[in-house]
Amino acid sequence: MKKPLSSGEIPQEIESKYLEPAEYYFNQGNKFSNQGLVQEALAAYNKASNAEPKNADVWYKKGTLLADKLGKHEEAIDSFEQAIEIKDNFAKAWYRKGISLDELGKKPEAIYSFEQAIEIKYDFAKAWYRKGILLDELGKKPEAIYSFEQVIGFKHDFACAPYKKGHLLDELGKYQESIASLERAIKIEPKYVDAWLKPNNALCDLGKDQEVIASTEKFIKIKPDKSDVAAAWYRRGSVIYDSGKYKKAILYFDKAIEIQPENRQAWYHRSRALEMLGQNEKTLASFDKAIENQPKNHEFLYQQGLELEMLGQNEKALASFDKTIEIKPDFAQGWNKRGVVLEKLKRYDEALESYNQAIRFDSNYQPAISNRKELLETLG
Repeated sequence: MKKPLSSGEIPQEIESKYLEPAEYYFNQGNKFSNQGLVQEALAAYNKASNAEPKNADVWYKKGTLLADKLGKHEEAIDSFEQAIEIKDNFAKAWYRKGISLDELGKKPEAIYSFEQAIEIKYDFAKAWYRKGILLDELGKKPEAIYSFEQVIGFKHDFACAPYKKGHLLDELGKYQESIASLERAIKIEPKYVDAWLKPNNALCDLGKDQEVIASTEKFIKIKPDKSDVAAAWYRRGSVIYDSGKYKKAILYFDKAIEIQPENRQAWYHRSRALEMLGQNEKTLASFDKAIENQPKNHEFLYQQGLELEMLGQNEKALASFDKTIEIKPDFAQGWNKRGVVLEKLKRYDEALESYNQAIRFDSNYQPAISNRKELLETLG
């Protein structure tokens, strides 16, 4: 005995016999769309709309197909408008019209469509969210924040809304509120990695270094990958470095280096922070350690040479620049600085050759061009 057919298995000839034409073609359109048969689905929706021109659902489905599968947003808007004309309280059609308008770059018109959707269905969280995004893009940050607050009220588990709100509050200088909003986003979605990075901007601006550390340690528990954790500490240090708090920045760079000794950027910025504090000897020690971990890193050797030159240790600086160009022979900056220290050591012929080499690898490198010209003038 054969089992009864499900609705999805009803043969086409039987289905077409018992359904109204519009319903039959509408169902066919849905089936084709689900199967990825876009042109067949569009043809079916067209037949459905011809059979029943006043069916708002048909126009809506046709519009979503045109927008989502074919990217034909102008035609999609026409379909959504047909749906709205038939059914003026069709919130989804207003919403989808807004999305297509946004895709066409018509932001004010898109906002109007989202507002119409919200007027019909006030708790339409997606419409509030889309409206907030566009308001932010138009520079209307307070209005955008209000939209995101509405989303938070209607959809408590949507982490994007408090995350976006937190970013905007941070941009407006409302750091305490920013932290609270971003912490809410993190509570909803603990693995929302980007949200871990942003609250620390606000925390750093407030000088709450212990809170930065606590926040980062939470991140470490959630994201235990070594490179990600080191990157998180480095990002904290960078924020503090940029605010001129060099001693505190070193603390975070040290954390990054402790986890990932080969982290180039952490070593480099740690040295720069020490230099800004006038602690050049410690800067050298920092570069020595960096080079120990990465002896083939020409940038570290070059920076070491610069520090040694600054301290008047020209023979040692020359050794660093020699190693630099040994690793990267076409490094014009290295050749130029080698020439500078050779000139200071009164080894003028070698200095001139170094400047020539710098210009050979970068014919537009002005420091080498100027240094060569001045040396030739000095030598007569």
